[in-house]
Amino acid sequence: MTAGKYYSINVPLNEGTTDDTFHSLFKPIMRKVMEVFQPQAIVMQCGECVVCLDGKHTCTASRRQ
Repeated sequence: MTAGKYYSINVPLNEGTTDDTFHSLFKPIMRKVMEVFQPQAIVMQCGECVVCLDGKHTCTASRRQ
């Protein structure tokens, strides 16, 4: 691996994903990312459905922080 270039992780979420589901996936994935890659920075880009703005309105995750 070349340190720090061109790595990304895609985690597709099912319709109806809730806050609990998102957190149960996010936490272990990010722990492993931190362990394996030891990044100095992380850029997170969420698709619009993760913030409940999808056209179908099927995501049930909240916008709370």
